[in-house]
Amino acid sequence: MQANKYKRKIIISVILFILVLLLFKKLIEFNNSTLQSLYCDLKDDIITISTFIFGLVFTGLTILIGLLDNEKIKRLSKHHYLDDFMFYSIICLSLNIFIIVIHFTNIFFINFKNSLFKYSIAIQFVIFLLMFISFIAITKDIVWVMKVVFKSVDSNDKEKDSAKDIIENNK
Repeated sequence: MQANKYKRKIIISVILFILVLLLFKKLIEFNNSTLQSLYCDLKDDIITISTFIFGLVFTGLTILIGLLDNEKIKRLSKHHYLDDFMFYSIICLSLNIFIIVIHFTNIFFINFKNSLFKYSIAIQFVIFLLMFISFIAITKDIVWVMKVVFKSVDSNDKEKDSAKDIIENNK
């Protein structure tokens, strides 16, 4: 079962890599005026969405750290079920930092006439896409973790309710 999981991840990674290369190639083929207008329209949106996602991922990590005293979370961590969440979180945060660095590099050092501009913008769009995909994976993982925690809380509440019933019946 574990081997199938890794095979699936490798296949998804290869497909994603091919799609990223194709997107990068397409973006490079744009002429400078088209790419410039696209960048001018989207540059503030990209940085806003990136920082928003950065905050959400950081909040998710903080929530998980707060839940580390939960017995089920300890078991999940011990048996490496949280590794995907941590991996995608680190990837997403790193890609966000790259987007911010590229954004400020474009503002201060690269002008529209520079030949690096086209590559810089293409890299920024590709990194944004990868960051967004990793954010979707993080969201899936955090929803799964929250379901596990809520099942744990519900089972503890049922045990408390049954204990209360036993106490009340014995009075």
